[in-house]
Amino acid sequence: MIGPGLILLVYLACLGGLYAAMLARRGRRMYWLAVAGTALVLFGRLAAGFLDRSLTDPAFWGGLALAILALALDLIVPARALVADG
Repeated sequence: MIGPGLILLVYLACLGGLYAAMLARRGRRMYWLAVAGTALVLFGRLAAGFLDRSLTDPAFWGGLALAILALALDLIVPARALVADG
């Protein structure tokens, strides 16, 4: 994917990664997985022109899976279960 589609994908991935980092810093620890997933997605797409596709495609799909897993875990595990009772 080259051109405007790649620019849009990178923009949305960066925006989603920043939002996930903001949520993770506010105490929703599962979103650190989404931040790692964003880094893998960006690596998978931006390094595709320089590295072999057998390395970049699994990084892209693995990053996407990490982001989806982070959202699912955040919905399953209640936030109050992660906070210590004071």
